[in-house]
Amino acid sequence: MQIVATRSLAWSWGVALWAIAGVVLYVLGGIGSLLALATIEHLVPGLGEQVAAGTVGLSIQNGLHPLVWGLVVAGASIPIGRRLIENLRFGAAGGLVLLVGLALASITTFLVDEFVRARFGYFDPEMTGFSLFAGPALVAIGLASWAALAVPSGLGLPLVAEAVAAVASLALALLPSVGGLGDGMDPESLPLAGVLLLDLVFAAAALLLVLRTALASGAGPDQPRR
Repeated sequence: MQIVATRSLAWSWGVALWAIAGVVLYVLGGIGSLLALATIEHLVPGLGEQVAAGTVGLSIQNGLHPLVWGLVVAGASIPIGRRLIENLRFGAAGGLVLLVGLALASITTFLVDEFVRARFGYFDPEMTGFSLFAGPALVAIGLASWAALAVPSGLGLPLVAEAVAAVASLALALLPSVGGLGDGMDPESLPLAGVLLLDLVFAAAALLLVLRTALASGAGPDQPRR
């Protein structure tokens, strides 16, 4: 009995350390991937002229950023997680949640940028309001959910907490936009409104899946799942 308790505690510390490492990688990955995209822009001949505040090129570049960001963080997290957590398994469900989250983050970022560009003639982050943070929140939801689904059930509390925080961040980012629906929508706003609704549906579904998996069993590595 003492052996089981000791190993379960070690697993908990491993998951907690992986969650902390994930936060650090999320921040560093966001900055690094943004710099990498900017570097590619300047290295590829002719591309720099196409990426400007008043062009769709900037919206495309900004839209690619969440996808690159999430994939870089996930790739860097895998070897760290395998060293910290025994029996870590990256299944199809977690991979699907990650890819859908990153895809929605990219589409959302692109449409937000294009909405601002269409309205003001050029893109300026200050004109997006809180919706600017929708893409980063979706990246966090995808990564946290993917990680939480990879650890043995019952041992992913730190990752579940990160997923809950990420979903709450998305809700806060989109809350002002939801309030603006009372003023009506222009036809050109429909694509953006539609994808923001999909974002909320995805966030709720991902969180429910994570919670269901986390609460399915409290079994540790030496305890059979019921």
